[in-house]
Amino acid sequence: MSTRRRWAATVATAVLTAGLLTHPGASAAAPPAGPAIALAAGETALVRFRLPDEAAFRALVASGADVATRPRSTAGQVMADVVVTATELAALTARGAVAVQIIQTASDGARRLAERRGAARVAGADTLQFLQAYWWTTNGRTFLQTQVATTATDDPDVEITVTWTTADGTTGSYPLSRFEDSGEYQYHVAVPQRLSAQPVRVTAASSLGGQTRAITWVKSRL
Repeated sequence: MSTRRRWAATVATAVLTAGLLTHPGASAAAPPAGPAIALAAGETALVRFRLPDEAAFRALVASGADVATRPRSTAGQVMADVVVTATELAALTARGAVAVQIIQTASDGARRLAERRGAARVAGADTLQFLQAYWWTTNGRTFLQTQVATTATDDPDVEITVTWTTADGTTGSYPLSRFEDSGEYQYHVAVPQRLSAQPVRVTAASSLGGQTRAITWVKSRL
């Protein structure tokens, strides 16, 4: 699923939770007239449209538009919440659709996500623990293997990055991927990383603010 569609799904869920959509069987009054809705060049937003008829809605779906939800509406009104760019908004308007509300822009979503993560840091960072941190050499090449666990086990969006420093002064970093078994979180891990020399410092940090340092050891020398 593309980033744009993931964002659309998240926003659609938020809209449902906030009760912006009417319940089945309820009537929805026509939105009051207001200034024309427009988007800045390059902006993407979830916009509620009033369409001319059911045929227009079917054509919208058939065109592959990012239709997030379809609100309940009174007879004679066909509504749709669609993720659009400024260009797509203009094209839909030219075909008779009326933009009645900007539910959320992509920049709003990014800002709110940053605010939620900031609040999580204020509330307390997660705790990280190295489950494995060892290095070895084979055919003159040095490799580092790490596994790190976070206490934020239920958050699938936690990102963990490992940073290393070697004996020759070289530094670098790499991301870990979340690993689950039977739907249960186990740890974050990456394939063995090739280094220029023996690692002398290995640390991990998460997107929630957790940090830890590993004590590395030699697994084997081949």
